[in-house]
Amino acid sequence: NVRISATRTNSPPPPAQFFAENFDAVDTAGLVKKGWNLGKNDAAKEDGTDFVVAPPYTKAEPGADLVDAAGKKLLNPPTADGTESKGGYLLSDSDAAGGSDDIGSLSEFWAITPSFSTVGSSQVWFHADAEIENNNNGECVVEVAVSVDGGKTWIPVWQTAEPQRPLKGHQKEIDGGARTGGYPILGSASQTKSWSGIHGRWHLPLPPEASNQPDVKVRIEFYEPADAWWIAVDNIVVDSNPPPQGKE
Repeated sequence: NVRISATRTNSPPPPAQFFAENFDAVDTAGLVKKGWNLGKNDAAKEDGTDFVVAPPYTKAEPGADLVDAAGKKLLNPPTADGTESKGGYLLSDSDAAGGSDDIGSLSEFWAITPSFSTVGSSQVWFHADAEIENNNNGECVVEVAVSVDGGKTWIPVWQTAEPQRPLKGHQKEIDGGARTGGYPILGSASQTKSWSGIHGRWHLPLPPEASNQPDVKVRIEFYEPADAWWIAVDNIVVDSNPPPQGKE
């Protein structure tokens, strides 16, 4: 008799997907019908910073003129390998908007996902193809936040401010003509600030509070955009799958 023994290995369960949106085959109105909240507060005055699905643009929507000088549409946000995503994408373009919601305006523009469940999860990740391209002399704040009570309260996940925002506070203590290394502290000619932005496949771990919850939403927000450039995101996925790791 031959006895055969087998060793059982406990493989981790496959990653669970809780929410996904690729913005294809849907316009802005259709996205709202799917449960998205594309809104702004009463302080928001810029007339084209509203989040929309682009392209294609329609004349009835903000963002209808978001093309270059040759009439070609703006490029989609980059994917993990740097090539542009395909089809529609979510866009808020403060640079194309009229007016400027400056520091102190309390202006907010947001895109909020429909509710989704993460029940059964021990970790939750947000992934998206993203192009967050803002001014090196701008003032805006960009934020990603998560809610676990259907949008009543929000937990900040990721925030960034354009360089001129902290520098303006610093400038209040300095004569308006002050210079650093021969260059102005503020303005387009300044050499004391820059903006790297987000370009490519973007991964954010959501806080532990977002795990194992029945009513989760994610919000992307422009705060006091002040004629900043744009936020573009595509192929959003919320799941339990951490991003691929490099070897070093």
